[in-house]
Amino acid sequence: MIRKSLCVLAAILIAMIFLVSCGVPSEVQRQLTQLQTENSQLKAEKAQWQSEKAAIEKEIDDVSKQVAELSKKTLRDPTYAEAVAFIKEDRTDSEVTQDNGFGFAAMLVTENARKQGINCSFVDVRLEAGQDYIFVGFNTTDRGWIYFCNSGVCADREIKLEVGKKWSDLNPGLFSTPAYDDTIISIHHVP
Repeated sequence: MIRKSLCVLAAILIAMIFLVSCGVPSEVQRQLTQLQTENSQLKAEKAQWQSEKAAIEKEIDDVSKQVAELSKKTLRDPTYAEAVAFIKEDRTDSEVTQDNGFGFAAMLVTENARKQGINCSFVDVRLEAGQDYIFVGFNTTDRGWIYFCNSGVCADREIKLEVGKKWSDLNPGLFSTPAYDDTIISIHHVP
């Protein structure tokens, strides 16, 4: 029994000497060191990207605040009649195609209103089913917030928006009733 154990031990020792002489452990060690180095470099890059991302997000937030403050100082909220007249005169709907859609139209309407000194907001509406829709809104001095669709079949039409209500119930006949839950869960005004 002892003799058999010594033979097994000798075989293991010979195998280890062979592996060391072939360089297998040193190759594994080299690959491990290389992977550890790459891992450290990737962690450093990730930390740098996270830092840059945080700085960019802060800069975006700061610029958004400055734009909002500047808008308050240089733009005025219209009356209901002024907002309706602006929408009727604005030709954005003729510039919008199926490909560039509601978001592009809302951006153009907002820019055109601001060029005329009228405060107009980009309005993001989220439905229960997860869809987002983009419209424009005016915080009128005599009727509060009013909203307009700005492209497609509903271009230049005033629409109703209210959290907790179904889009299709608030705006009957504008679109067919969807198969999904069109309850409005949020309305976000972007200055």
